[in-house]
Amino acid sequence: MDGVSMTDTSSENGAGKAQTSEEIDKAISDMLKRSKRVKLSGLLGQHSIAIGLKDGVEVTINGNSGDYLGAFNEGGIIILNGNCGNLAGDTMIAGGILIFGDSGNNPGACMKNGIIVVKGNVQGNVGEKMSGGTIIIDGNVSGDVGSGMMNGTIIVTGGVVGRVGHGIGDGGIFIGGEAQNYRSDTISRKPTPKEISRLTKYFEHYGIHAAPLSMSAYKRRDRDG
Repeated sequence: MDGVSMTDTSSENGAGKAQTSEEIDKAISDMLKRSKRVKLSGLLGQHSIAIGLKDGVEVTINGNSGDYLGAFNEGGIIILNGNCGNLAGDTMIAGGILIFGDSGNNPGACMKNGIIVVKGNVQGNVGEKMSGGTIIIDGNVSGDVGSGMMNGTIIVTGGVVGRVGHGIGDGGIFIGGEAQNYRSDTISRKPTPKEISRLTKYFEHYGIHAAPLSMSAYKRRDRDG
């Protein structure tokens, strides 16, 4: 099936009558009963959109999302053509979220698995207390990266203003730009050939124009190597 769509969530016409978060999510749920691939347009910052999607479905959104986009994702794919608010993919356990725009604070906080890709900058932290999965930020981060992370991978192609890996338990962080606030908990080194191969696959798959060889790897001091 080609999928079904809902246009102009701010409109009073047709399916566009769904304006609140609850109405939009109900409309998504109803459309997913008819097709595994749905589209909606005209999002105007509503919160908690596409929460807890199941495996095997895909939701494409045109517009700007509020907080908690795709939180508790259980395997669905979410594509946002616009900016999102705070805590995208919060506590997700599977699936993917691809954001073609900027993100608010802490995408991927407490995530357990899956992947989040932000093709833009993050205004705040990234991946706080994550325990698995992968976060890719194709831009800059104005806050901390990987504070309290227990496992998983965070990749930032730009620079990081805040702390890197503060209180990290395990996992890896890769940064392409400047990052100075890492020395208390992590060490910086060049990526290994295996890590370069993994970064290359990610960049090619998601159309990211960054050089894996120019990245720096950050690991917890007593767990590197």
